Amino acid sequence: MNIQQQLRAFARYEISYDELHLPQSGDYEPYRITLEDLKQVLKKVDEEEITEAVFVDDWLSPILLEEIVDIPEDVEEDVELLYDDDDVIRYVLGSLEDSIDVLWPDPESMDLPVDVSHLLEAVSDYERNQSLPISEWDFPEDIKTDFLVYAEELEDQGEELPEEKKQLFYRYMDDLLEKNSLIALRIYGYLHYGGSSLYPCDWEITRDSLEKVFNLTHDPQIANTLGYIYYYGRCNNLVPEYEKAFQYYTFGYVHKLFESSYKLADMYKDGKGTFKDRVTYISIMENLYPHSESHFCYGENNNLADIALRMGDIYENDYGNPAQAYGYYLIAEYALKKREDENRYGDDQVRKAIREGLQRTKEAVDHEEMKTIQISTMDFIYNWLKEPYVCEMKIEKAGRNKYRMSIRRRGGEGGSVLLVYPECDYVALLEEGSIEVESRRDLSGQYTFDALDFDFDAEREAATIHLSYEGNNILRIPEFGTYRLK
Repeated sequence: MNIQQQLRAFARYEISYDELHLPQSGDYEPYRITLEDLKQVLKKVDEEEITEAVFVDDWLSPILLEEIVDIPEDVEEDVELLYDDDDVIRYVLGSLEDSIDVLWPDPESMDLPVDVSHLLEAVSDYERNQSLPISEWDFPEDIKTDFLVYAEELEDQGEELPEEKKQLFYRYMDDLLEKNSLIALRIYGYLHYGGSSLYPCDWEITRDSLEKVFNLTHDPQIANTLGYIYYYGRCNNLVPEYEKAFQYYTFGYVHKLFESSYKLADMYKDGKGTFKDRVTYISIMENLYPHSESHFCYGENNNLADIALRMGDIYENDYGNPAQAYGYYLIAEYALKKREDENRYGDDQVRKAIREGLQRTKEAVDHEEMKTIQISTMDFIYNWLKEPYVCEMKIEKAGRNKYRMSIRRRGGEGGSVLLVYPECDYVALLEEGSIEVESRRDLSGQYTFDALDFDFDAEREAATIHLSYEGNNILRIPEFGTYRLK
C-alpha cells in the first residue's frame, strides 16, 4: 500500500497505528478522515468488543495526538447540533475523548469494551435527519441536552433561536422533562425566571422546577435563586416569605456565595426571618468584602458593587466615618459600571442607592482637582504585596534626583489591584502601577521583593521604608511619592 492507502486503512481502523509504515521525515500529506471512515471504526469497535486499552493504543490516541490524519478543528468544543459530516466527526471524536482519557486513562476501565452504541445512534439519527426539516430532527439524549444548554446561553447573550429551532427546543424540552432530566428542569426553571424569548415569566414554575433540582442536588446557586424568590414573595402575591428565604440564603452563605452572604446579612440587619442583629450584619460584610474585592481583581464581576455599597453603609452609619464610606461608594459605582452590559435585574435600585450614598458623604471629603497626588509609598506598594505576592519593581531615572518606580506582581499572578483615592474621585483597576519619588541616592535598577517594612525615626518624624526578598533587605525607598492620575 502507498502512504495514502495506509492512512486511509488506519483512519478506518483496518490496521492499527503500529502497523503503519511511514517515512521518518513525515514529508507527506495527511489523510482527511470522512464520516464513512468513522462509521467503519465504530462498527468494528462495537462488533469486536474492543477494550479501551487496545482502542487507545491502536487508534484513538494517534488520531487525536499525531498529525497523520486530518480531523476537523475544535474537537474539544461542544457542538450545537449535527448539521454536516464534520459536526458528526467532531461530536464522535469529542465524545470518545471525554469518555476515555487518552493521557491519564482510568486503569479500572481499560479492560472493559468501549461502549459506542450512543455514537452509532447519533450517526444514524444524523443521516435520517438529512431528509427532514430541522423542527423534526431527532438525536440521542446527550445532544438534546446540549441543545437546551446552547439555547439558554443564547438567551443569556440576548439572542433568540429562529422559529424552526424554537419548535425543536420545545420538543426536546418536553422529552427531557418527561425523563426527569435535571439539566432540562434547571433550564426550564430559569427560562421562566422573569421571562425569556422562549417562555413567559412564571415564578411558580421557576420555584417548583428549582425546588426539584435542589432537593436532588443541593446546588448552592439554586438555593440562592430560591432565596430570592421567597425573599421578595414572588409566589405569594409579593408578600415576603422570609423564613424560607433565610434557610436558602444560609445554605448559600455556608457555601460561600457572595449574593447569598450579603442577603443573609441584610436579613440580620433588618430582622427579617430571624432576630435583628446589626453586629452580625457588620461581621458578615467585613469578612465578605476582601474576598469579593480579590475576585473582582481577578476579573470576576461578582457583586462587588452590592457588597461595597453595604460597606459604605457600615462606615457611614456604624463607624461614623463618612469619608471612608465615600470611598466604598466610589468602589460600588466603579464596579457597577463594569457590569452594565449584563443588565442585571435590580441594578437600577443599586445605582440609585450608590448615588444617594455618594451625595450624603461627599462633603466629608476634601475634593481636589489635580493630575497628580502625593501618597505614601508604603501604602501604594502594599496594594501589590498583600495576600502575599512576589513583586517586581523597575526604577528608572526621571530627572534630577527623580525616579519613576513601576511595580507589578511577578508573572502576572494575583490579578489586578484596585486603587482608590476618594479626594480625587479616583478608582482604577491596574495590573501595573507607577509613582515618582525623589532621592539623592541612585535607585535605578530592577528588583524582586516579597515583603515591606519600615523604621520610624521619632526625632525626624519620618519613616525609612525597606523592601526585602526572602528575609534579605534589598532596597531602601523614600517615604512619599507622586502618583499621576490617569
